[in-house]
Order: sequence, then C-alpha cells, then structure tokens
Amino acid sequence: MRSLLLLLLVHWLSAAPLHGQAFDCTGDFFLVLSNGSSESQLYRVAVDPLTEAVAFDPLATTGAGTKLNAIGYRRTDNFIYGLNPSTYELYRLDATGLATPLATLFELVTDNTGYFAADISPDGQFLVLLGSREVDGARSSQEIVFVDLDKPTDPINRLPLQFETPFFCTDIAFDPLSGVLFGFDLRDNRLLTIDPNTGQVDQTTYSPSNRADAMGALFFDPFGRLYGYGDDPGANESRRFFRVDIQTGTVWPLAEGPLATDKDGCSCPYTIRLEKSVSPRVASPCTEVRYTFVGANASGETQTGVDLLDELPPELTIVDILRNPYGGTVGSGPGTNLLLLENLSIPPGVDSVTISVRIAEGATGVYANQATLSGFPVSLGEETISDDPQTLPPLDSTRLEVRSLRVAFAQDTLVFCREGQLSAGVAGNGLQYLWSDGRTDSVRTVTEGGWYRIRVTSPCEVATDSIFVRFFDPQVELGPDLEITLGDSLPLAPILLSPEGLELSWTDPLGNSLSCLSCENPTARPTTAVTYTLTVSDGVNCSASDAIQVRVIRLDAIYAPNIFSPNDDGVNDFFFLQGAENVSIPLFRIFDRWGGLQYEARDLQLNESRRGWDGRSRDRPLPTGVYVWYAQIRFPDGTEEWRSGDVSLIR
Repeated sequence: MRSLLLLLLVHWLSAAPLHGQAFDCTGDFFLVLSNGSSESQLYRVAVDPLTEAVAFDPLATTGAGTKLNAIGYRRTDNFIYGLNPSTYELYRLDATGLATPLATLFELVTDNTGYFAADISPDGQFLVLLGSREVDGARSSQEIVFVDLDKPTDPINRLPLQFETPFFCTDIAFDPLSGVLFGFDLRDNRLLTIDPNTGQVDQTTYSPSNRADAMGALFFDPFGRLYGYGDDPGANESRRFFRVDIQTGTVWPLAEGPLATDKDGCSCPYTIRLEKSVSPRVASPCTEVRYTFVGANASGETQTGVDLLDELPPELTIVDILRNPYGGTVGSGPGTNLLLLENLSIPPGVDSVTISVRIAEGATGVYANQATLSGFPVSLGEETISDDPQTLPPLDSTRLEVRSLRVAFAQDTLVFCREGQLSAGVAGNGLQYLWSDGRTDSVRTVTEGGWYRIRVTSPCEVATDSIFVRFFDPQVELGPDLEITLGDSLPLAPILLSPEGLELSWTDPLGNSLSCLSCENPTARPTTAVTYTLTVSDGVNCSASDAIQVRVIRLDAIYAPNIFSPNDDGVNDFFFLQGAENVSIPLFRIFDRWGGLQYEARDLQLNESRRGWDGRSRDRPLPTGVYVWYAQIRFPDGTEEWRSGDVSLIR
C-alpha cells in the first residue's frame, strides 16, 4: 500500500501544472555550486561593468536539503532541470531559486553509477545524463541516459558509450550551432565529443591541455564559444573560470570564482545575439573605418522579418554596404549616418554585415553607440542590442576613437639586429604613406641603417616624423676546444667582434668552475669535461652566443722510488711520492716486514721531498731492509684511491 501511495504521489507531481518564475533566455551562464553544504547555491556568471572582471552573482539557494548537479537549461520553457546525485530526484529550478521535485528516477539506482554530467537536448525534450562508475579503481564514464522531461516517470533510455581508452567527464554541453555534444576528460585533461545517437566518443581530435585539471561545469554562448568552471593544474579545488576553443582544444583561464566541491553549469545559448566591432579602433578625420555586425542565430530556426538598425554619430557617414548575406531591403544607408536594413532573413548560424564609414573633417574624441536587431518572437526577447566583442562587459557600446592625424615614432633611434620593421603607427582607409626613399607602405622592412622619414596624408591632414635606425650585430668567437690537466686552471679569452657596452653572460654547467659569470675573461678550473657558453647582448633584443668544450685530462700516475739512502749526504735522503701537482696525500704510512707501523704522516702533497720519510722511527735510524708503504691519494675532482708498494732502505 505504501509503494502504491508513493507511485501515485510521483504521478501527481509529474502531471500537476508547475508554476514558478521562468528565466530569460539571454545567453547567460548559470552555476549551481555547493561546498560541503546540504543545498546548492545558484549563480549567474556575468562581467562586472566597472572592473571588467568576470563576476559570480549569487541569485538564490535551492532550499535546505536540495543539492543539485547534472543540470541543463530547457529552451522550451526557460527553466533549469537537474538531478540530486545522492537521491536520484529530478528537480525543476526557477529564476527565484525555488527547486520543485518532479520525480525520483528509480531506474538510475543501479550498479553504483553516478550521474554528475548533463545537458538538455537542443530540442528541449530530454535531460541527457552521462553515467559513470568505478572501473579498475577509477571512475569512468560508461553510458548516456535520456530522461523525457515531458514524462519523467516513463522508462528511461540507456545508450552504452563506445571509446578506446577510459575517460571521465563531470559535465557535458551541446553546441547550440552544430548540435555536437562536448565534454572535458579529467583523466587526460582534454576536450572530447560524444555522438548522442551512437555513443561513439572522439578522443583523438584534441590534444591534452596543461592549463586545467578538471571542468565540472561547461556552457556555450550563442556564438558557439565554450566556457568551463573547474580546477587549475595541481590545485585540487574548483574556483577557475575558463574559455575553451572548440577548434583547437586550447584552454585559457579568465577569472577566479567561489570555491566549490560540487558544481555544474548550464546556459541558454538558444537565442539571438549581435556583436558590433570597428576597424581600426583608432582613426583620423577624413579617413574611413569598417563596422562589422556579427549575428549569431542559435534559435534553431530561420528568423524572417528582422531589422538591423544602427544610428551612428553625426560625425560618421556611411559610404557603402560592403557585405550583407541576409537579403532584405535598405531603408537607410550610404550618404547618411543611419543604417537600416529591413526584412532580413537570418538562418541558424553565425554571419556578418560589413559597412564602410567616413569620419568627418574636424571630428575628434570617442564615438560610441550600439546597433539593434529586432523583429523576433516574444520567446526570443523580440530584439537584442549589440555588444563590443573586444571588451568584457556585456552588451556595451562599440567605441571608435578619432584623433587628429599624427605620426610619432616611439623613440628617436631604433636598434635592429639584422633587419627590422618600421611602422607609421596610424592606419585607416584613405591614408597615403610616403617614405624618404619613395616607399609607400605603412609598414616596411629595413636592412640598412640611417635616417628614415615618413609623410602621412589624409584627405584633410598631413603629418610627418623621422627616425634614425642603427644596426647592432653582436658576434662572439671562443675559438677551438681546449684540454686541461685535472687540477689546473686556464683563462678563457673570447674574441668580441662587436661595439663596446655589451652584456656578457657565461653558463657554467658545473656550477662553480668559472671565476666569474659576467666578465670577459673568467678563469676556468673544471674537474670534468664541460661545455661553456658565452652570450653577448645589447640588453634589449640583439644577442649572439658561442660555446667551447674543455676536456679534462686526469693524470693519475703515482711514482715512488724503490730504494733510498737516508745517510745525510744530501742525495736520496728522503722517500716521497711523486706525480701531478695538486694531488694530495691525506694519509701516508710505512710498515716493517712484520707489519709494525714505523712511520705515519698526514696532509701531504705529491712531490714534497722534505716532508717525506727520512728512514727513522721514533727519532731512531732504522736498519737496512725492505719496508712496505701505503698512501691515501686524493685527486682534485674529489675522488680518492689507496696506493701501496715497497722500498729498500740502505745505509
């Protein structure tokens, strides 16, 4: 009886009309984050108009005990749907943060499978869940589950995934323009795609990224640009907002947000957006610039009867409509400051309109305005205003800065290494350039030193400037490779074929074998073979390098006489070891033939005759005979050996 009542309750919840405040489908990004609490916090991701920083605006909490993950935005009713991954309850979230339970998906409670990644199918019918489970000690994505949002109590559909190597995605998102399903594999830190019809996973198109470890939230904007929220490399915490290029798989961080242990994201990209840019952004009076209006139609349907309106400042006059793929009629255009294209037909996808505009004589300052696309259904907001894509704040005016024609090189003298480029520094249609040698390019390559003068002419202004170019080609030669005996030192003597004032930098792979790293003639005392490199530069952008190898010869032969006569006649009175300089003898001992220690000395050097053995023991002369010697030998590179032999003492 209890089970029957529960089923009736679930059926009533799914059949009863749902109320709540719907979201506006304006391309916003939404995050549900929790940090160990029992409920989720809903955020809108936006750009602060003052600081131009990405901001995370808290909207509401879902209510005590309601933790959501695996969320998606449903375009057909403008609500967010998500799953409580612990209880398998399906919720609908409204714009106030109210979470309404719809059904408990009992079929998901199998095989210890977790559902943390989700999006809603482009047609709005299904909540598409990515199921993962433990395989060989690591969590791996295994299947796609389709939950019919119109009939959430109906049996779910499962689709096994087909892949080459195990992967794990904690969120997925549909591209609103192509319908392709994307995920970010936290095992290999790479973007991948999943075919929702066959379950085939593409793991080869994109290379791994070193800028993100995981992305627990993915979302698209109406232009098909992908964003994510997750972990910096090695951070093990989620607080970074990323941009992901779906053409190359490149990832780069944009901003830092609130810390979250559980998170998921969604957006409503199924709308229409307009971007307006100008080139160049800084121009001069009497020249022409180009305005480009990029329209993104992610509604999935061709929009007809659309108008594009842009009232430019009075100082700007439209010269020509260079490109218009949308058809329609020109209500206003060339010869005026008002662009009006009427009855346009905008198909799904991204395309653009381009116009050329002339700036009036005497105009200076910043000119900013926005364009409007209108004529959409109420469900798409009826109209949208343009955004400047080169700035962070959303839906902001496109700015054109007009300055009186001026040419001013950044400095009086430019130094190039072998060749360089000179730029007039001003651009715009209608400008003419004339260099002192007759060249007419705004940017030119120079290979010879001397004075260069440029004259820039617009239809109403003239500007000139000049600059001196000097070539600085440093050269360095260290000569042939060298050899050195272990323990010796030698000076390095480079040949510098360059002007004075160079910065010198030696590299010493051994760390301490050069007496100086910034002088011209350092002394080298290597203990093993090494290659030294000298780099000379002007401290800005011109440099040259050369390398020299120094081979170290180790002379380890130790010579000891086999007879000596300590009779104070000044000839062969001492027994001592001989060999290469800079070889030390930490310990030297003499024994008789019965093994008795007769002599010991410490901290000697090879070839120290006067510190050798004088044939005495305890200040008494020893008799004629054969004696055995042992010596601890230490070489300049720090290695040690024991040597031994015998010597005959005669009197």
